[in-house]
Amino acid sequence: MAFCPNCGTPHKEDALFCASCGTRLGASAPPPKAESGGLIDQIKNAPDHTADFDSTDISQNKGLAILSYIGILVLIPIFCAKHSKFARFHANQGLILVIATAAVNVANCIFTALTYAWWPFVLLEIPVALLSLAMTALMVLGIINAARGKAKELPFIGKYRILK
Repeated sequence: MAFCPNCGTPHKEDALFCASCGTRLGASAPPPKAESGGLIDQIKNAPDHTADFDSTDISQNKGLAILSYIGILVLIPIFCAKHSKFARFHANQGLILVIATAAVNVANCIFTALTYAWWPFVLLEIPVALLSLAMTALMVLGIINAARGKAKELPFIGKYRILK
């Protein structure tokens, strides 16, 4: 399929003019440039691996998958659901989220200590607080996906694998 070089509208290969904007079409019209995806696009377009799992496994292990996103409770599905691929998928996501949250909390402690020593460091606490909020949002998103029986990767951290 070809695209209009002016507006990016798809058109037939043999079209002489764009039906949308009227631009004369050449033999080699490039496809439109992909826009950089924001957070909403990353959430909507996150890879969905639900089809890779057995529906019985999903229905039997939703509860353990939900626990994967609640802090240290990630250990329960890691040790209790070794044979459930669905629970292991969510346990992996939850484990990465716990590690990322711990790193953000350590950074928060460091910046808080520096703030007491020297007040300009207070500006460094703002991004760390926003990261903490983002970790909470990822936790909620993971719980929602697990409760719906979906195996969607979390934005930014879902592509990494620790558990096999």
